[in-house]
Amino acid sequence: MPRDFPPAMVVALVGTVSWAIVTVVLGFPFVRAWAKRMEQRNAPVLTADVSSRLARIEEGIRRKLGDDFQITFREVNDVEKTPGGKHRWLVSKLPEAGTTAG
Repeated sequence: MPRDFPPAMVVALVGTVSWAIVTVVLGFPFVRAWAKRMEQRNAPVLTADVSSRLARIEEGIRRKLGDDFQITFREVNDVEKTPGGKHRWLVSKLPEAGTTAG
């Protein structure tokens, strides 16, 4: 067997790959827990009186845009996505051109 077996480069490569695997396996749960904590930290605090909040929201919208339309609030479990994959937060139903709303 040669005197320089295994080559030093192979030993260094195996050591680097081994430490990378250990870092990923042990680090992933910590990173996931940290991200979850950051998300919960900025979570909005909901008040008990949701109906008064909705009334204030509707009042603000009407103050800005007027009374010429109907506003409907609906609680949903998940938000519809567009074909591009983005969330659709507002649904506007407008009449076709040449027809009247009703």
